[in-house]
This record gives sequence, structure tokens and C-alpha cells, in this order.
Amino acid sequence: MDKNLKNALALVVGYIVLWYAGAMFNFFPFLGDSAGYTGLLLCGVLAVCTCRVIDEIRKLRPENGRVTIVPMRQPEAVEIADRWKYPGEYAFYDMTADPEDYEEIVTPEKRGDRYFSVFSSIPRW
Repeated sequence: MDKNLKNALALVVGYIVLWYAGAMFNFFPFLGDSAGYTGLLLCGVLAVCTCRVIDEIRKLRPENGRVTIVPMRQPEAVEIADRWKYPGEYAFYDMTADPEDYEEIVTPEKRGDRYFSVFSSIPRW
């Protein structure tokens, strides 16, 4: 069973136990109504929705959501500097807009170890 599903089920079971304990002592400080069905329903919906969101996020990323962070290599630096262009007011972020920024990213000595690349899988250059 998936870890997230286990956590969601534990949350729901815990809520049910608290609900019954509250019913036994006529004490419902954590509920929105006297019967507590609204709180129980909300807990279940939150647990199910959380599991669904996590599953959708995992589907977006290969390798079960793992990413690799590596020091930026020359081909990546050149691609970012030469090919990444932004429209309108964001053109300020184009590396070619500022010669000093451009030189910093395309020159390995100037770039140093201050730039990193994030991949869902390492590309083959």
C-alpha cells in the first residue's frame, strides 16, 4: 500500500476514533455540528484529495518524482544564454541584454560553481 494512502487512512481512522470518543463523553470541540458528520466528511474528502494530488504530481515527473541537480555544464550555459528569450517587460532577463551577465554565464571560469541545472533525467550532450 502506498505511504500516502496509509497516512490518509490513518488520518481518517484517527478522526473516527476521536469522533466516537467525543460522542461517548458528549464532547465535540473539534466538530462543526453536534453530530460531527460534517467534520468527518471534510476529513475524508481532504484525505482523498491529498492522495489524488500527490499521485498527479508523481505522474508529471519521471523516475517517481526524483530530480537531479548538477553543476551547470557549458552546453546548458550556452543554451540558456543564447536561446532563452523573454517577451515584453521580461526581456530584461535575457542574458544577451547585459554583456556582463552573458559573459558570466558562458565563461566557465566566471560561472564557477555558482550555477546549477535541475533535470528530471540527465540529458546526453
